Amino acid sequence: MLLFEPCTLELLKRLKPYFRNLPTLCSDLSMGTIWMWRQEQEAQICFRNDTIVLRQMMNGYPAFTYPAGPDADGMLDALSEQVREEDIALRFFALDEDTLQRLLRDPRFPQTMWGYEARWSDYLYHFEPYADMSGSELRKIRYRVNHFIRLYGEPDIRPLLPEHMPAALELLKAYTLEHPDMDKLEEMELRHSRDLLDVYHALDLPAAGLWVQGRLAAICIGEVIGQTLMIHVEKALMAYTDIYPVMLRGFIRYVRDLGYGPLRWFNWEDDSGDPGIRRAKELYHPLRQVHKYQAHVRAPGAKVVQYPVLQADNAVLTAFRETDMEAYYRMNTDRENNHWWGYDYEEDFTLPRYPDPETFYRSVQYDMAVGDSMNFAVREREDGPMIGEALLWNFTDAGSAEVGMRLLPEYHGRGISKAGNVLIRYAEEELGLHTRARCLNNPDNKSALYSAIASGFRERRRDDTWIYLDRD
Repeated sequence: MLLFEPCTLELLKRLKPYFRNLPTLCSDLSMGTIWMWRQEQEAQICFRNDTIVLRQMMNGYPAFTYPAGPDADGMLDALSEQVREEDIALRFFALDEDTLQRLLRDPRFPQTMWGYEARWSDYLYHFEPYADMSGSELRKIRYRVNHFIRLYGEPDIRPLLPEHMPAALELLKAYTLEHPDMDKLEEMELRHSRDLLDVYHALDLPAAGLWVQGRLAAICIGEVIGQTLMIHVEKALMAYTDIYPVMLRGFIRYVRDLGYGPLRWFNWEDDSGDPGIRRAKELYHPLRQVHKYQAHVRAPGAKVVQYPVLQADNAVLTAFRETDMEAYYRMNTDRENNHWWGYDYEEDFTLPRYPDPETFYRSVQYDMAVGDSMNFAVREREDGPMIGEALLWNFTDAGSAEVGMRLLPEYHGRGISKAGNVLIRYAEEELGLHTRARCLNNPDNKSALYSAIASGFRERRRDDTWIYLDRD
């Protein structure tokens, strides 16, 4: 099996030369991004035969980057064996368009489903014009830079050195006070900016600060990969008018003069679905967005042209409809009901601060599009409203799937959960899957365990959180 090592500072320092020359425009495949999000995504790295593969948790599932290096084919064969050994699916993430097409053409990887989420797409810009904010497209940005100069004088841009750490921490503290209403993702990103401050010097990442009237008022930390500058951290105090375009221009100039060789692009990373960040990045006229595809090999959903209607005695399972948005929203935001499902939307940092019905509907459509689940709406009649959800998920490369079902609280105790049996039959007889299930390991959840046993499941093991079952 391939050896995946946890992402440590020592490992990244050892692999610096290889990351520096990766053939990618995608920020996910950079030391800075890996380090910042290593805990949430459980980042691990395999390095063999001068070839790198990154492993992370994506959407709750293990996933891999496409191997980069001279032994990419050998690594792909090894990954196919790896997922069989671990009894997981073969999923890829952070694929650019060219790499996705290479994967789709490979006969080793049939039934591949793929997609991308626009909120995680990186913004890519030509490098050189932004050193002077030249060209008619950037005239509004030039005006803002000149406005800053009129207010505060010529920008004082200097390398950010370890001895500047106290000033950088004070900056982040002041930044927090300026943004008292941050959502979960913003808070995490700020914490991770602090994490990168701890190691950027050890990883030889370019970093600079902007001093205004003797105070450190903005910082920027980046990383050069190939001919692209990745901008990982950009924090500035809004107390200083028009400080962001000045910091960007200064950082571009600073990196240009460091001697990396000619740089063609800079990657300003994603907007995380934030409309304000999106408008700001679009104002700078990006060359294009770098979409980061996820792909699922041998996805059972690839066999399905159109979702069937599955009829049970007292319910019917159909495809989702746009008219289901409100019911699905209520289903996902009912924290008490979802406790037994093992989900709390308030702990989901990928959601916006105020999710709406469209948020969850788009999310489930994406999961189905990339082959990570097959979701059915439960109804009392085919043309009736959604009263629950039944799904196949957690697929494995060997051909198994978990079956799950949840109902709106007012439909509990009516025997409707038995409708899940038609989904089990469909999965086993039509899709050829071996079905599994799990339920929360809680004495108050005995009804779920008894329901699973009544559907032909048998307990195989349990841990502190779950009871795992499958069918013979």
